[in-house]
Amino acid sequence: MNINLIRLINKNDELLKGEDDLLLEDLSEQLLEEDISLVEGVIDSPVDVILVESDDVFEELKKHLKKLNKYIYLFTFCKGRSYAEALSIYNYLGKNGYHVLLDDDPLNALKGILPTYIDISRVKKSINGKTFGMFIPNEESSYEPKFDFGKMNKTFGISVIKIGKEELFKEFRKNKIGNPPHLLKLKKMAKNSKALNKSLYLYNAIKVFVDKYHLVGFTLDQKVIINELGVSPNLALSLFNEEGILAVSRNDLSSLLTSYLAYLMNSRIPFIVEPINSNYEEKILSLKCDYPPLNQVKSYEIANPHDQILEINCEINLGEASLLKIGSDVTHFYAIGAEIKQGKDNLIALYIDEIPLFSFIRDAAERQLVLVSQDISVQYSALLNYLDINK
Repeated sequence: MNINLIRLINKNDELLKGEDDLLLEDLSEQLLEEDISLVEGVIDSPVDVILVESDDVFEELKKHLKKLNKYIYLFTFCKGRSYAEALSIYNYLGKNGYHVLLDDDPLNALKGILPTYIDISRVKKSINGKTFGMFIPNEESSYEPKFDFGKMNKTFGISVIKIGKEELFKEFRKNKIGNPPHLLKLKKMAKNSKALNKSLYLYNAIKVFVDKYHLVGFTLDQKVIINELGVSPNLALSLFNEEGILAVSRNDLSSLLTSYLAYLMNSRIPFIVEPINSNYEEKILSLKCDYPPLNQVKSYEIANPHDQILEINCEINLGEASLLKIGSDVTHFYAIGAEIKQGKDNLIALYIDEIPLFSFIRDAAERQLVLVSQDISVQYSALLNYLDINK
């Protein structure tokens, strides 16, 4: 159990770093009584518990900053001591890239953060060894960031299978529909049966490779599919997302990886959304969702805006959410809490209060973002930091 108690006594004494057996034993006993374990799921978690026992320790801490774990999740101060001193240290660590939870009770602090560690441990184990697919990879495509596949494998323990256009189109031309969810409902909703069949042919063609390579998710170049096959991949992508196979367009591996990690965090298939417009003063971002998981929306309809091209219009449940994204360099990430509100013209209105809206869009954009209908931004940030320092 990698939990360190850092006892800060005063500016003249040495900063002590090591386990305090009595404190940890006491915490373990109390946590076990409430069915929370310090061992299972957190055995590899880097945690420093800083206990401030007097004033005038700020300078002492800065001297020993390099000795601390990079990610400090528990920061406590003794009752009766200077809260201002503890707050100064807390703010300093935050500005220097440390992740800190401030509390005046070590037990409450641990109880609050342990669920995050359990999720992190589960996600880290679950993603290792998984395989993702990229259909119709195109090095010249403006949609495809230049990913370092070796770095992705080293950081996350995953592999990426590339499936070419000829392979996919060969399966498509076999004209097999497959057996997606709600097939009868789809046939009743779609006014153009030929367009529906073509969408289902594409679904089945992709399914062949999903089963062959045991893919947990995939991304594809929808521009080539629309131009050469005359079919939008949106319905096929929605059907896969509904089945729990993460599906993303635009050859966007960062959104795919973000989606999979978010799915492991809260067991819900996230929505892939695209920013349309924003109101900076009201901190509202308007989004559209072209291929949602159909079993997680209030309602949806199959639209036929162009000849043989089907699209999906949907209404997403309102409430708290997180907007997420991993950068194409696989080291930068963005996770902010948000609130889903009613939008207009099939758009999602997202209220964001934490950070400047335009800055987020500029820094996080590869056109698509990941929306989760639950606020998991804190856990998600912790997860990516943890993966990064343990790669």
